[in-house]
Amino acid sequence: MKKTIILSFFISFFFVLPGILSNFTYMYIVDKMHYYLIYFIVAIISFFVFILGCTLNFFTKKYIIKIIWRSSFSVFLTLLSAFSGNVILHKVLLKDLPHGANYLKFNMEQWQENEMNNTSIRQYMLKDIVRNILPGKSKNEIETILGMPNSIYADKIEYIAGQERGYISIDLEILQLFFDENDIYTHYKITFG
Repeated sequence: MKKTIILSFFISFFFVLPGILSNFTYMYIVDKMHYYLIYFIVAIISFFVFILGCTLNFFTKKYIIKIIWRSSFSVFLTLLSAFSGNVILHKVLLKDLPHGANYLKFNMEQWQENEMNNTSIRQYMLKDIVRNILPGKSKNEIETILGMPNSIYADKIEYIAGQERGYISIDLEILQLFFDENDIYTHYKITFG
């Protein structure tokens, strides 16, 4: 019985390991939306098998029911804890930037060449840009580094980062940069339009 629980734990852990590692480095499988769909389906199935095992455990004391109940519970617990860990890591590491924004360091040539590509390299550089490149810079310095913005307003400029991430990419992901009255960068916002 212990072997079954340990095996189910390791299977579910290795299933979610790419999600955990994707907070630190690029993982191809996590970049595909079907990964999260499968993750969700397995978590739901394991939860319902756990409930079914609990119910059957009241009516019968068969050994196989206990194995199913304990295995499904360990799978569900592992998926739940890994999901929670991913959310916490995402909030701590990316501070609400889109998933994958930490995959690449900023490269001026790649940023300026990759303006309208559907799978934009720009999206993978966002964390480095907003944390290390933009702070303390003026609007002119930023335009020199990032190139001409796609849109210019009185208090902000906008750069298209790429297509919206997900199954249905209708909108563009836009990096908005805001400035104070002295044209010094103050904060950013990711919008879709």
